Amino acid sequence: MSDRVLLSLLLLGSIALAGTLIRALAQRHYQRVRRLTRLPATAPWPRILAFSGPGCSACAVQKRILEQVVAELEGRVQIEHLDATVAHDLARQFGVLVVPTTVVAAPDGRVVAINGGLTDLDRLRAQIVNAA
Repeated sequence: MSDRVLLSLLLLGSIALAGTLIRALAQRHYQRVRRLTRLPATAPWPRILAFSGPGCSACAVQKRILEQVVAELEGRVQIEHLDATVAHDLARQFGVLVVPTTVVAAPDGRVVAINGGLTDLDRLRAQIVNAA
């Protein structure tokens, strides 16, 4: 019995370690892409590229959060909703690994943040303020 418990704990620990390693590698990947990629400077205010995919329930939640951001900022942020399976070249350019992914850019085209996965309102708000 104790062998099974020990094996279970070892397996859970390995899964947790793998998850932490994957998150760290993804963050490093997004930082590199952020440094090397720029958007055209076409918007007078910050903009967000919101990558989603078909059948993604988290993408629907992310869309509601983005709508709330636009309402709070009274339209002083531009949001482009993109299907990562259709806009695959752009998704590849920004290193999209999961959906939803949001790319926050300053008016001059500088990429301020790339968020892989569902991103909460407070984090997006702070990134937009940083981009302005």
